[in-house]
Amino acid sequence: MYSQYIRDEFSILNKSKIFNTILYNTIRQNNIFFNNGKFFTTQNVDEIDVTFINQDNYEKTVKAKIGDSILKVAHDNHINIEGACEGFCACSTCHVIIDENFHDLLPEPLDNEIDMLELAPCITETSRLGCQIKLSKELDGMKIQLPPMTRNFYVDGHDRDWEPIKKEDTINKIFYPFKTKKLS
Repeated sequence: MYSQYIRDEFSILNKSKIFNTILYNTIRQNNIFFNNGKFFTTQNVDEIDVTFINQDNYEKTVKAKIGDSILKVAHDNHINIEGACEGFCACSTCHVIIDENFHDLLPEPLDNEIDMLELAPCITETSRLGCQIKLSKELDGMKIQLPPMTRNFYVDGHDRDWEPIKKEDTINKIFYPFKTKKLS
């Protein structure tokens, strides 16, 4: 019923049936509604546009809610940022490079973020951790470059200050847990 009303309302434009159909479909897909000659959209005013640039310089612009972290926005939009610690500032796998025009608009990083960034490969002057940046209205249009690589110390085995366990020690613990006999 409502869709017929919208179609009839656009037929007064005296355009062809094809034009009216295209206009109607465009309005319906973009959630634009008309009320007494005024139009409004259902797009959330608390959203901004953020552009992610991957290692191959492919750009993907997405809608992001104000207050979300860059890491959350990336995960919600299937952008390849690992975020191994799930946003607790305990790794550097959400390392991103912020566009210079927007870097000065961000709050200064805290000491724990700086400590984690020092462990990240390929850092720049505008490097930040995506989990620590909360989006605001001023960041609308921000471009975020993904670094060429990240390092997950837990998975890569670089998180230890001690010697790695030797293969023969592991075999002895598995096969001879109660004996001190070693395999030769």
